[in-house]
This record gives sequence, structure tokens and C-alpha cells, in this order.
Amino acid sequence: MKVAAELGMSSHTLQYWQAAVRGQGQLMPVRIVASATAAQEVIIECGQVRVRGLDIAGAAELLRRLG
Repeated sequence: MKVAAELGMSSHTLQYWQAAVRGQGQLMPVRIVASATAAQEVIIECGQVRVRGLDIAGAAELLRRLG
């Protein structure tokens, strides 16, 4: 089944889900979207102070608040 392949599952699993909802209602339309790309971690060092674990937006916000 094309739908099962696009969802990355076996057609057997999709058929099982369809059988499970028969008589209980209907399948609802869904939209599958690509997940957000992982943010790049930034390490900021200034003398002995080190900030790690923020993405670029978080580092910019930290600098804005400290400035």
C-alpha cells in the first residue's frame, strides 16, 4: 500500500488499524509534515565564563538580555 510506505510502516499494521476502527467511527484525515531540523549548538566563551547548550536563537536572546 502506498499510504503505508509513505508512513514508513508495514501494510499489515495499517490494515490492522483500519480494522480496529471499523464500526467505531472513521479514520480522520491527517497531514504529515517534515520535522524541524535540529538546531545547531553554540558554545560561547568569554574569559572563564562558558555558556553551552543553546542554539543560535537562544544565544542571541541571552546576549540581548545581558547587554
